[in-house]
Amino acid sequence: MLRRRPGLIAAALALLLPASCGGPAPIEARPALWRVSDGDTTIWLLGTIHVLPANVHWQTPAIRDAIDHADTLVMELPDDPAGTTRMFRQVAMGKGLPPIAGRIAPGRHATLAAALTAGGLDAGAVDGMKSWAAAFLIAGAASNAQGVTRENGVEAGLIAAFAGRHRPSVGLETAAAQFATFDRLSEAAQRVLLERAIDSAAGGSADYQATLAAWAAGDERRIAATIDPAFRAAPEIAARVVKARSMAWAGKIAGRMAKPGRVLVAVGVGHLVGADSLPAMLRARGLKVARVE
Repeated sequence: MLRRRPGLIAAALALLLPASCGGPAPIEARPALWRVSDGDTTIWLLGTIHVLPANVHWQTPAIRDAIDHADTLVMELPDDPAGTTRMFRQVAMGKGLPPIAGRIAPGRHATLAAALTAGGLDAGAVDGMKSWAAAFLIAGAASNAQGVTRENGVEAGLIAAFAGRHRPSVGLETAAAQFATFDRLSEAAQRVLLERAIDSAAGGSADYQATLAAWAAGDERRIAATIDPAFRAAPEIAARVVKARSMAWAGKIAGRMAKPGRVLVAVGVGHLVGADSLPAMLRARGLKVARVE
């Protein structure tokens, strides 16, 4: 029932950035990049979009410089798509839940049908899933079908660059910990994610295009403005999925500053903008954080 293409679950982790078919014209992106530094340690912070169409070019000179000089790549999760998929399978199924059609408003059933069709799914593939997990699967299936994939995403490009020079890559958290964050959301909050995924998979690419354009321009305010609506219906999502995780990562990054070296940290751009951004949290800890690009 959970038979999926490689990388699908990782692609679905970009849930806050709805699926889009992408255009054929090249997009020359200049993503925002920050540097945290002291006398003997430099840590770059790169805001990413986990899944992208193939026509986005994002390795600017400043980003390439960070890639060339960093000793280690740090991402949200370790580079283990197969392990992430296995973990998803272990935690995705629920008990005593109504079918997916019973978790959305009756007037949205046609949208659900369109979303399932867009990803090549049927209701049987998601009915037994927890609402957050069904949201992941629906969003990931549709984005892959439309050519917006993990393989084209920023992390995949970084992994290839670091592996080519035999430099390590590690994760800020495990797949188990990340999925547990979603698992602890209330059912009401999970259903907000589910409805957003359904709307996106059914063809609502405007939100993704707006976020992609803001990210490509490196415009922090525009990025925040496109992401914030995802949280208005469920502030719990912002508190648990974004703020709490960013706080944990800020502690790890601050601790890493005590060790000499150069590190590139790449996390979803939603963690790097707004009042509760990772750069703001690091500044509050007394660290020197400067926007590079």
